[in-house]
Amino acid sequence: MAPYEANWLFVRAAAIARKIYTNNTGLGVNTLRQVFGSNQRNGTISSHHHRADGSVIRYCLKTLGKMNFLDLVLVQAEDETGKMVQISSKGKMLTKKGRAEMDKIATQIYRKVHPVPKK
Repeated sequence: MAPYEANWLFVRAAAIARKIYTNNTGLGVNTLRQVFGSNQRNGTISSHHHRADGSVIRYCLKTLGKMNFLDLVLVQAEDETGKMVQISSKGKMLTKKGRAEMDKIATQIYRKVHPVPKK
């Protein structure tokens, strides 16, 4: 079924950015698929958790990366010669620009919800 809301992709991208913002260690596509998944109804059989679609999550991560909000977290180790080499990727983390933008948006929302009383 098609989404009911016209701006559903913006909402999903914002939710992904917020999830990465709150988790400070780096998140990958599979972790986000697990987080955004839900129960699948199987009729008379018990429901089980199923992961969300990965293509939308990958698209949102690529778009946030093009905006310089996300950066790849690399795992490095020393090889036998003592040189640091990349082993694998640990996921994505917010850059300084991305964290500043998220803080700015959070401040704007907070000020709308909690206005400063006039004297």
